Formats: sequence, C-alpha cells, structure tokens
Amino acid sequence: MKRASKVFLAGALAASLVAGCSSASQPNPSKENSPAASSGGAQADPERTKLPVGKAEVVFWEPDLATWQPTYKKLEKEFEAIYPDIDVKIVNVPQDAYFEKLNAAFAGDRGPDVWVGWYSIDEYKRGYMEPLDEYIKADNVDVNQYFQPIADLRGKGTDGKRYGLPRDISMIALVYNKDLFDKYGVAYPKDGWTLDDFRETAKKLTHKEDKVYGTDLINDKTLPGSPLIWNMGGDMISEDGYTAKGYLDGEPMQKAFKFFQDVMADGSNIPDDVMDTLPKGKDNPGFASGTVAMSRLELWGYSSLNDVPFKWGVVSFPKETASGESYGWVDTVNFHMNAKSAHKNEAWAWLKFLTGKKAASIVAAEKTWIPAIKEVWSENGWDKDEKLGVFYAEGNKKTKISVRLRSNMYKLAINTSYKKAFTDSIKPLDGNPVDPAVSLKQAAEEAQAIIDKEKQ
Repeated sequence: MKRASKVFLAGALAASLVAGCSSASQPNPSKENSPAASSGGAQADPERTKLPVGKAEVVFWEPDLATWQPTYKKLEKEFEAIYPDIDVKIVNVPQDAYFEKLNAAFAGDRGPDVWVGWYSIDEYKRGYMEPLDEYIKADNVDVNQYFQPIADLRGKGTDGKRYGLPRDISMIALVYNKDLFDKYGVAYPKDGWTLDDFRETAKKLTHKEDKVYGTDLINDKTLPGSPLIWNMGGDMISEDGYTAKGYLDGEPMQKAFKFFQDVMADGSNIPDDVMDTLPKGKDNPGFASGTVAMSRLELWGYSSLNDVPFKWGVVSFPKETASGESYGWVDTVNFHMNAKSAHKNEAWAWLKFLTGKKAASIVAAEKTWIPAIKEVWSENGWDKDEKLGVFYAEGNKKTKISVRLRSNMYKLAINTSYKKAFTDSIKPLDGNPVDPAVSLKQAAEEAQAIIDKEKQ
C-alpha cells in the first residue's frame, strides 16, 4: 500500500537529493544538557530535548502529497522557533522513487538525518538505522502515549531495540451500508458478532435481481490485510517472518479457506466479473458504488467514502465464536534516524518534536495525517465518534504485526504461493475447488523452500 497517497482527515473529520549526513558522529544521550550547549537558552519546554544541541542543519526526507507540504512547513516553523540554531531542510521525494533513492543515499553514506518509512521489522539489520532507546530514556519519552501495542511492535526490531517512533496510524474495520440493511430489513451488525452471523447477514443482503451482494471480503487480500485469521486462532507465517510450514498450512488457515468456500457457495460474495464493471478510482469500488453491503475499510482510506450517497456504519470484524478472541489490525508509519548522522542530537530533537503532542495537535488541526497519540484523538472527540470510535477501539486491541511486514519473506516467498492456493481452493478457474489441506500444504512447502534458500 502507498501510505503517503492516502488522504484521511481532509473533510472526514470536519464533521466531527541533497543531504547533510556525510560523516558520522557519536550519539550524546548520556551527556547532561547545559544552557550553553542548547540553542535557544535554558527555558524549560516539554518539546525540547534534554540533550545538548548546537548549530546544525538537519536533513529530512518524506515522500508525501503536495497538499501535505504546508503542514510540514508549519511543523518546521514551530520547531525552529524552539531551536533557532537548528535549520531543518525538508526534501520531498516522489513516492514512486522514494525507497530507491533512500537505498542509494544510504549506500553512499549520504542518507538524510531523519526520514519517513514503513519497513518490515528486520530492516534494521542493514545497519543504517539509529537505535532510539537511549534518546527516549534521556528525555523520558512516554511511549505509552501512542496506540499500543502497535507502536512497540512496529517501532522495534527483532533485536528488541527501538528504531522508529510513529508519525501516524491506521486501523481496519468492517463497513456496512445502512441503506441496504434498512431496505432488506436486516439488523445492523454489532461488536462481538461471529463468523456465522456474518455469513447469514451476507446471504440476507444478497439480491442479484437488484445487483446487490452481501460482501466483497472473499478475495486474496482479505486474510493478509485483516484480523480474520487471527480471530480464528491462526497465522500465515511465524512472528519472526521466517517460517511458513505449520502456519500457512495450519488448521486455522484451512478452516478460514473452508469458510471462504462456504460464503462463495452461498453466492453472497460479489463475483470478480461484476466487480470489474464497477467505476474505478475509488479505494473501495464495490462498497462505494452501493453494490456491496459489507466490506473492509482501512483508516488511511477513510476519506474515499466522504461523498457516497448513502448512510454507512462501522463495526469490528467478526469473531469465530461469541467467546472467541478479537484482534485489531493496526499499522503505523514511522520516523527513523540515520545511524551515520553527523548531528545525532539535533536529528533526535527534530524526530522527538515530530512524534510529540504539539506536532500531533498541529497535524490534527490541519487535517493532514492521522496522529498516533491517543490523547489527541480524545481531545478532538474522535474516540467517541460513531464511526471513528470503532477504529479507536480497534487500535487499542491485541494485535500482531501484519504478515507483510514481519520480514521481506512475505514478498519473496509467501505472497505468490498463498495467492495460488487461494485461487485453486476459493476461486478455481476450472470451477473445481481444491481441498484447502492440499493447496495450502503445497503453498507452505514452496514458500518454506524459498525462505530456507534465502537464509543460507
């Protein structure tokens, strides 16, 4: 997913390569702050770092929309008012070439001091990310101000050290078309509903004579991008992202595939050929067009439903049973710091400011991205909002790292094998679905062979 291309707050909440890091310096979080070392005097300010800072240029890269640049400039202005001797140089890099340019810059020791990123959690092994733990400790940064446990899960590497702090956050929930529910006399779904409830509701909402289908969830994006499989007790890959066998072919995955087969047999999932006829340009064309009654919505794409001509609601994903577990799907975009920055304390001062309360409040007021600080949500009433409150609750639930972001093995090994198994068992081209135990066993073996080869 292209995180920076998602516009969330504008409209949605109104109703409710030059770099300055060519040489490395040693980090200074252990040094005591002093008025002489800190630009701007010794006046206490919660946004200030306690570490000594001096005159420096901090180079910051981001790949975001043109409409977001005024917010970045406002943040820069606020920061430089606190630190008049630190000059922040913001470099906007087109997103299509962003990571390519970052990789090239870091390979040549020319990377930015601070940058925006969304990586698998083993990325730190490449050596260009600065661990932030000592800086956080020196400034007594409360990481529990962010949505947890996702801020820890996405900010830390597999070595337990923290390499990023969150800029923004997204959650996934199920959205439903209230007008279609009302039209067909179906009760709205409620938190705590089950897979059986979902299936029966989808059947009641399917009226092919009206070109209306109960759902579009049965597609190869649903399991990797929703908490359904977690709610059923399973996973697609191990937590460290390097074991497929026993996960991708496990009983919960087989159970999920069989559930998908049942929903497909009911005829309540919109057929691909019907979906292909719907207008393009929306994140969620089936739901936005009024053709699909229930779908998934990622908060990063919230504004895609701003102009739909019907009433809609939000609910958590169904659980396997009424007493079963309910996971949230949550993700963050983080700020990172260059391990070879020539101005580490000054870079930390900028990163700390960007991830602090004042910056989050500015972002909320500007209606740009989605702050990851819970208090800002509460101050704006989003936690109590009929729709956004559901996302807020999802963000505080037990969660896991997305299977796509545990390691680069998902892209290399899992994705292709999983999609083939999905096609063979759920949407077979010849109309004869393969037993999930067979298709998933083959997928797991193929994926594990690739993983084992990569690990050699």
